Amino acid sequence: MATFQVPGALGVAFAFQDADHFSLTPTVGSATTLVVARRIYLHVPPSLANAGRGQLLWVGDLARIPARDGPRPALPLHATRLTPAERAGWQFASPVHDVDTVLAGQPVRLTVVRDERLATAQWLVDRTLRAAMEMSLCGDGISRLLETWDPRLTGPGHAVVAASGGIRLQAAPAALPARIALPPDLRVEDYRVARRA
Repeated sequence: MATFQVPGALGVAFAFQDADHFSLTPTVGSATTLVVARRIYLHVPPSLANAGRGQLLWVGDLARIPARDGPRPALPLHATRLTPAERAGWQFASPVHDVDTVLAGQPVRLTVVRDERLATAQWLVDRTLRAAMEMSLCGDGISRLLETWDPRLTGPGHAVVAASGGIRLQAAPAALPARIALPPDLRVEDYRVARRA
């Protein structure tokens, strides 16, 4: 489990059990994006708009896990510009590096660390969730975070732990407190929308 600071959204907790079970939860406000048995759900917390009850909306299924990309030119790594105070609490065994790249047509500086488990989790989420879902449903904070998980880095095993603009891992990843499952007290509502070809 890892929590990221995302400006404007306060934070996003990323829990990863395996390729078929993970969640992305804003620390304040909107719905959790919850994946259980490859199905994508939005877990909407109780609110006045919902007459004080929560909702569990099935919005689709994950895309098929693609084959890993073949060899491609490595993005050049250089010494990080983050200060020790900005990296406090990470406690990674590997050194931290920066990468200057372009995402969605905009220049961005990503900070990465060699961490196979977190990198693989980020790669899988990018390749299966982002490929299958209208990301605006997840909320702005989650969408902005996932945009930084560049598969050119995560595929080869570099986890993205920060990005220019203020996205930053808050602490080193920790073990999951419990297995990822559907809330037992909510009825699943089918909100899937057929995609047009």
